[in-house]
Amino acid sequence: MVTRERAVADEVCAALAAHDHTCEHTTRPEGVTTLAVGADVVLVDLDLPDAAGRAVCRELRAASGVPVLALVARDDAHDRVGLLALGIDDYVVKPIDRHQLRGRVDAIVGRAPTER
Repeated sequence: MVTRERAVADEVCAALAAHDHTCEHTTRPEGVTTLAVGADVVLVDLDLPDAAGRAVCRELRAASGVPVLALVARDDAHDRVGLLALGIDDYVVKPIDRHQLRGRVDAIVGRAPTER
């Protein structure tokens, strides 16, 4: 997971841990492709400084087939189209609903190919 917000990371990791997922958090978008190696899904907060969240999504998509779940601050049609163009697999709007997050992660992981 890539986010600069510690509270968001704690909330997401706790929600995922309750369903036996492990969660690694970084505040630095650099090297996220290394973090993604062996991951079932990578969560990217698009609210990183300097549009880094979108750059991270593009970098992940170019380097890996790992599923990407974006965390977004708002939900409007323009944003949804832009997210699809980035190649993300799904997104969750902040503030995050724990049940929705777990459901979306489980769905992404369940339909992802076993080899990335």
